[in-house]
Amino acid sequence: MNRRKLRRILRKALDESMSSYGNIPVESFTPEGLGYVEMVEEILYIMEELSDGSVRLMDPTEYEDMLVTMQDLAADGDEDIADYLPQLTGNQQGQYVRIALR
Repeated sequence: MNRRKLRRILRKALDESMSSYGNIPVESFTPEGLGYVEMVEEILYIMEELSDGSVRLMDPTEYEDMLVTMQDLAADGDEDIADYLPQLTGNQQGQYVRIALR
């Protein structure tokens, strides 16, 4: 099992157990310390999770970081990120941002 798969499994387990909004998982995005490829993989993982029509919660600061990072990556020519960017929605909801794809 590689590091990426292990991180996904652990994050999914933590998200499910730590959600304060019932069954809505809390997603995190922290680009500090990540290389370019890891950061893109992290964003694509979050977007793929949202592709099934589910909703996630995210800290507003982390959501803003992810959005700005996605805009920068799309401007640099990353087509996968550019495809997801216009679909991303965020609605403020208390201390978290409710994120989904439309």
